Amino acid sequence: LVQLIPFIIEYKQYLTKDPNIIIKWKNNFHKMIFSGFFLGLHFGTWVWSLDHTTLAHSLMWVTMYPILLNGGQWILYSCLVVFVLKYNNVFCKKCFVKNILFQDHDDDNNNDNDNNKDNKMRKVNNNDNTNNNDDNNNKDEKITMVIPSDHDIKEKSLSLKPTMLETMGAIIGLAGGLIMLGDVGTSHNNINNNYNNNNNNASSINNTNVVTVNDNTATSSVTNVKQVTIEGDMMALAGAATMCVYLLVGQSLRKWAPIWLYMTPVAFFAAWTCTFASVLMENTTFIGLTAKSVFGFFALQYIIIAFYLGGGAGVGGHTLVNTLLRYLSPLFV
Repeated sequence: LVQLIPFIIEYKQYLTKDPNIIIKWKNNFHKMIFSGFFLGLHFGTWVWSLDHTTLAHSLMWVTMYPILLNGGQWILYSCLVVFVLKYNNVFCKKCFVKNILFQDHDDDNNNDNDNNKDNKMRKVNNNDNTNNNDDNNNKDEKITMVIPSDHDIKEKSLSLKPTMLETMGAIIGLAGGLIMLGDVGTSHNNINNNYNNNNNNASSINNTNVVTVNDNTATSSVTNVKQVTIEGDMMALAGAATMCVYLLVGQSLRKWAPIWLYMTPVAFFAAWTCTFASVLMENTTFIGLTAKSVFGFFALQYIIIAFYLGGGAGVGGHTLVNTLLRYLSPLFV
C-alpha cells in the first residue's frame, strides 16, 4: 500500500517516455513473482525463528546471506572451471553461460529483437523473403551468444571468483555462528539456575517485602527469556538462503527495471505468500480486524505500527537495498 502511489506515477511516466521498459517489465513479470515468493519465504522463516530462539541468534543466522553468497560463488566458479572449461560439457555451457555469465548480453539481444519486431509490424510493405532472412540471421546471432568462445567464458567466469579477503571474512563469520550453536538448550536452564539462586538468597532474608520483590523479578526473567533451539537457528538460516535468491534475482532485474516498477509487485507477492502460508498453517481468517485476521493490521492498535514497518523497514530497508543492487553486488550490499 505504501509503494502503490509511486508505482502508479512511475508506470505512467515510462508508459509515455519509454514504452519499451513497460514491455520488458511485462515480459519479466514472472521473475518478479519468483522474487516476491522468496522474499515472502524470507519473512516467514525469519519471523518463525523469532518465536523459537533468541533475538540475538535469530538475527545472527538470518544475516548469514553474505556467507552463503560467498560459498555459492565458489561452487558456481568451480562448476564453470570443471564442467565447462575442462570437460567442455555442452549442457553446462548452455545452462551456466546463457543464464549467468552472458545474461546481460542476452537481455540486450532480446531488446533488439523486440524492437525489430515492432519495426516489422510498422513496415507492412516489406516482402516476406527479406523478413525470413532477417529472422534466420537473428537466430544465428542468438546461437553464437548462447555458446561463446572458451576464452570469453574464462574471462567472464573470473568475475564470479570471490576474493581471498571475502572468503576469509566468510570463514570467520561461519566460525562465529558455529560457536554460538554452543548456546543451544542452555539459556533457559541458566535462567532457571539464577532463579533458584535468587530464591535461596531471598529465603535467608527475614524481610518479607524483599523476598517478594526478588521473587517477582526472577519469575519475570524466566517467562520473558526464550530458549535457544537448533530449529529456530536453522529456520533463520533458511531465511538467509531465501534472501540470497531474492537478492540475485533483484540484481538481474534492477540493471534495467525502475525501482518502483520492480519493488512494488515483489512486495505484493511477498505479502500474499505470507498471507496464504498464515491461512494454511495458522488458521488465519479473512473476516474481521483481529490479531488472527489477514487485515487485522487495519485495526487502530496495529495500523500505525503496520505503516511504520511498510514505510520504514519496507521502503527504507528493502527498497533501498534494491536501489543499491543496480550499482553494487549482492555480496557488498
